[in-house]
Amino acid sequence: MNVREIVDKANNSLNEYCSDVCKSSCCKMGAIYTTDEYVDIVTQGNRDIAKKFEGSMFKVSTKPSCPSLDENNRCMIHEKDAHPRCCKRFPLMLINVEGDSYLLIYPDCKAIKEGKLDEFISKIKERGVKFLEVNDVDEKST
Repeated sequence: MNVREIVDKANNSLNEYCSDVCKSSCCKMGAIYTTDEYVDIVTQGNRDIAKKFEGSMFKVSTKPSCPSLDENNRCMIHEKDAHPRCCKRFPLMLINVEGDSYLLIYPDCKAIKEGKLDEFISKIKERGVKFLEVNDVDEKST
């Protein structure tokens, strides 16, 4: 299994945990940045709640919650595999910077804090991928 497959399997393993245990808190704490092709899907057809951000990007507020969450904290578009990359690749995101692979880890994720992905993270470390927590990225970009 390659690193991308491990990351995808790790993120996909959290579906029920996120809705049942965590109550999808990451989907309620800020914004989703998405492209024009996904904005209607994310907003459930209510494009008025999306603000033009930059280029073809839109910002959709997730306060008090993402418009695609149902009353049971389940993503209504998750099964369609049509959700934005930022949602699909949370809480682990594999990026490539100047030929080097990095795994971004969102340390505020409840599943990360509880060690739910430790087995996957160990497999990724074994493959020599460099790790960054989102806080590290924020500090390096300032």
